[in-house]
Amino acid sequence: MKDTTFEEQALKTAKPSDFMKIRRPYEFSDSGNRAVQFISKDVFEYKLATITERSQEKEFEFFCRHLAEKELCPNLIYQTGPTGGGDSKVDTETYPVADKISLKWFEGIGREANQERWAFAISAKAQWRPKIKSDVAGIVSTNRAYKLIYFMTNQSVSDRKRAEVEDSLKNEFDIEVRILDKTWLVNKVYDNERFDLAASSLGLDINKSEFKLGRNDSIKTDDLQALEKEIDDFDETNSSYFELIENCLYSAILSRELEKPKFEVVGRFERALHIARERKLSNCLNKVLYQYAWTSYWWHDDANKLSSLYDELEKSVIDSNSVWELEKLATLWITLQTAFIHSHLNKEQAKLKIRYSNLTAKLQLIADDKSRPNASLTAITELSFLGMSKSMMLKEPLDSWFEKLIYVLNASELMMDVPVNKIIRYVDELCDLLDEYPKFDELFDVATEISSNRVSNSQKGCMLIKNAFRNMRLDKNFKALIQLGEASRLLAQKENRDDFILAQVGIGQAYENIGLNWSARNGYVTALYKLINDFDETSQLPPITIRVLNKIIWTEVKSGRVPVVFFWMQLKSILIDKLCNSYNNSAEEEEAQLLDAILGIMILKSSYKDLSKLETLPSFIDECGLAVSWVAALYILGYEDVIKAEIKEMGNLEELCIGWINQPANSDLPP
Repeated sequence: MKDTTFEEQALKTAKPSDFMKIRRPYEFSDSGNRAVQFISKDVFEYKLATITERSQEKEFEFFCRHLAEKELCPNLIYQTGPTGGGDSKVDTETYPVADKISLKWFEGIGREANQERWAFAISAKAQWRPKIKSDVAGIVSTNRAYKLIYFMTNQSVSDRKRAEVEDSLKNEFDIEVRILDKTWLVNKVYDNERFDLAASSLGLDINKSEFKLGRNDSIKTDDLQALEKEIDDFDETNSSYFELIENCLYSAILSRELEKPKFEVVGRFERALHIARERKLSNCLNKVLYQYAWTSYWWHDDANKLSSLYDELEKSVIDSNSVWELEKLATLWITLQTAFIHSHLNKEQAKLKIRYSNLTAKLQLIADDKSRPNASLTAITELSFLGMSKSMMLKEPLDSWFEKLIYVLNASELMMDVPVNKIIRYVDELCDLLDEYPKFDELFDVATEISSNRVSNSQKGCMLIKNAFRNMRLDKNFKALIQLGEASRLLAQKENRDDFILAQVGIGQAYENIGLNWSARNGYVTALYKLINDFDETSQLPPITIRVLNKIIWTEVKSGRVPVVFFWMQLKSILIDKLCNSYNNSAEEEEAQLLDAILGIMILKSSYKDLSKLETLPSFIDECGLAVSWVAALYILGYEDVIKAEIKEMGNLEELCIGWINQPANSDLPP
């Protein structure tokens, strides 16, 4: 079939946001009679035009400054003195702020104003041309190295005159000048719902409709306020940028679900994007790009923004071997196709063919890699969704895609990361769309059977875990191991990963109870692998991650694998940086001190023939922050002078180390 058929079948429809609100009402505001604050536009424009007649120059200056704080940059100095700038020659100007503060801004367009010096001149004079020239001349004469001058006026200035005056002033004074006229002021107030600001500044009456806050909105509003406080309180010395970006992203999602003004939602997404780009955190960046693109189309009806964000996400993930990153791109491609079908994008804007080709080529490479069964089956799933979406638009047969999904469902029984639930939901939705398709009936039967089995398996697996932990308390560890092994098999699905991880931790604990430390280690490592693997998808680590890692470290200690312990310690340091305040610092410090002392004993017990292998150990230990073990390593290698130089009141090192190695804990350690 011709390419034109693929990309030129258009269908008119309602706005995307209307469709999404019907489909997912829980992701939109549930407040009744949503608050509408309004000022008559005619009244507002009249008030602006008659500022001088009513002697409201100071009020107008106050209004302009606060509007600039919201729309341009939050860091403006409040000037004192006479109207017209006084000795400072400016009505307001920016002040420098630290990068870590400007990172948190979500209002305004000028994040560069955190370091650059911008000047603002505000005037209500009818003769604005001579006024702007005298203001710019006065500002330049201060020699304060301003990079940009804004001139805010209540007069209407045509685009032609604006460009002419800005260019003329640039040539004469060698500085960028931007004119913000009455049209700009009015547009910002009405487009971004700045009615409260206008009313309070200029003494206007504001009309407010009746408003009843919905139950969900009440919860989300509280969550949004709490998140913004966390963002404002962010300190990179004891928090991670992963956590900051997650908070910024969730703040943006909450604001869209509360149906906040578009500029506010977009500002929050842009803030999250800026931090992710600044810190070069690709996983976080991809997550933000996906949610921003999704929001642009389904909440703001902006298909062009969807398309531009798709390009950025494609550039970020197309060379990735992570099928779960490519999955985001696949979902957005289908959204682009929807936008094209409904005439929200034309053929050139949608670029469906080339985007489809790039994405499916990459997915096919992963699908063909049978050494990664989870990724392979997930790639086949996404290829099927994409192919089915394209075929439905072209009215082509769908049976081949149904066969692929049947294959995935049958092959995914023990594959935890395959999106089986996504397939089941898709099948459920297709019931309302399809006519006679024998292969779909087969797919439906397989999906319903697997859905039933997964629910049953989940319940049974959770019951087995509970009873296994009871058996461990009763010292019936072998019985617990049988139950936990069966639970792991039943819970090997993506939606049950938390319970699967708990089963693996239980397996580790049961083996540890009977003294099989290597087997215990394997259980803990499996749990840790799942936790870290999920981090790639969610950018979050639960606090249990550190507890599992501590379990691994202690099994390595019991097995006498001291060098490997330091590898795990380095990993632990990295993970703690990601978790930040999400774990118990005091308990962790006690754990680290005990481990430090035990490792010191094990190092002191090293045989003479192994000493040559330990020459690099002190520097390695020092990187892990283990002061006690560091002393032990230096002592056994004969560097007593280094110890005494670092620790002035050490005392008799030999007596100290003999007493240390004779501690009761030594008897529980491997030889």
